[in-house]
Amino acid sequence: MKNCEFQTLDEFFEFYNNYAFEAGFSVRRSLREQSRDGTEIVRQELCCHKEGHSKKLKAQPKRRKGIIRKGCLAKVTVVKRSGVYVVSQFIEGHNHPLTSPPRVHLLKSHRGISHATRCLTMELRVVNIPTHQQISLLEVQSRGIENMGCMGKDIYNYERDKRNELKGHVGDMLYAHFLSQQENPFFTFKIEEDETTEEFDKKWKKVVESSNLSDNGWLQSIYDIRASWVPAYCNHIFSTGMSSSQCAESCHSFFKKWTKAAKSAAVKDLGGLEITDTNALVVKRSKLFHHASLLIDKVLTSPDEGSTIFIEALDNVFNKLKEMQVDKGESACVRKKPSDVFQHRYNEPNQVRAKGCGKRLKKGKGRKRER
Repeated sequence: MKNCEFQTLDEFFEFYNNYAFEAGFSVRRSLREQSRDGTEIVRQELCCHKEGHSKKLKAQPKRRKGIIRKGCLAKVTVVKRSGVYVVSQFIEGHNHPLTSPPRVHLLKSHRGISHATRCLTMELRVVNIPTHQQISLLEVQSRGIENMGCMGKDIYNYERDKRNELKGHVGDMLYAHFLSQQENPFFTFKIEEDETTEEFDKKWKKVVESSNLSDNGWLQSIYDIRASWVPAYCNHIFSTGMSSSQCAESCHSFFKKWTKAAKSAAVKDLGGLEITDTNALVVKRSKLFHHASLLIDKVLTSPDEGSTIFIEALDNVFNKLKEMQVDKGESACVRKKPSDVFQHRYNEPNQVRAKGCGKRLKKGKGRKRER
């Protein structure tokens, strides 16, 4: 491995990580050095995940964990020379048993959710397929959980992060969806600005005084309970204009259809970064998957030579795409630079407990004890 050359640090990490997968250990980025002007990395070291020693905790942890770091010295180092990264040091030996092939996919550096898997989970979420069924589908599709490239926990964590990323942007995404539908001549929408409590009180007082009804007891009693019927006093509760919770059941199907479409919009977060338009990736994946499925069906019904030609063609396409990524010098990321799609404008309504979400009824034994 010594004196091997790599065009980028990503290529270097991918190469050593693949080697680690076959050998049975995980990789961690370690020391690195930057150029004097701080514009580039001139030295990078990758080490075994058991390098160093674990810190001794004063307090006993609630859950016992195995010793992760054991002072392993296995590592590889590259330095930049003449525009390329060259391996200057390679230590192969480990001071611990290596992981067996059936379990090596559980190690951290070999786990990751690919963009294709992310797009697929987004598609499955749109049709309300539970996460545990998504994991089962991915396991079957990859011919074994060890070939998924990630664990079920990673899928759950990704969907959790995605939900957190969309928090506070529901109003903006709905507004963007409405704007995208303006090309349809049969579609129109209107946004009503909220009236403040001060404006309502001022208008009420003006109407009552102009009608000489200031001493009317019934109007005063209605005014005293204005918090229960005036929209300005209860607009923090999202009810879509409904005044009774019994009407909510009839609108559940409607909410499921606009929420699905609203997920396709791109918005900016509080840091000014634009959230990735996942819908574009989903559409792109659907088209590619359709063409690939038709081609695979042809290959399955062809002689064995057809399978060989198909695999060779895929390898050529993979290598060309890899060269394109190296030429661009870009790596896929979850967020993009700010653009002028639209700014954060509408706040998300406060969440309220839906009907039927109360605490579970205690069993008979529990009620008897309280008595």
